[in-house]
Amino acid sequence: MTKKQQFVKAARKAAATLVFSTAGLLVGVNVLEVDMATWKLVASTGIGAVINLGYRWAESVLKEG
Repeated sequence: MTKKQQFVKAARKAAATLVFSTAGLLVGVNVLEVDMATWKLVASTGIGAVINLGYRWAESVLKEG
């Protein structure tokens, strides 16, 4: 598997993490009435997804080497 393929695979997993964690935060919440604190929490899940992307990509590169 090439490094580009590894990155794409890791990016898909990170995107899934973002989607599922954000959806989990917003379940049962009326999106139009969400306060700023909730949106900050949602944004922090995005940061977590980016960190997850870096971790998974690095992990796949280390396994290859």
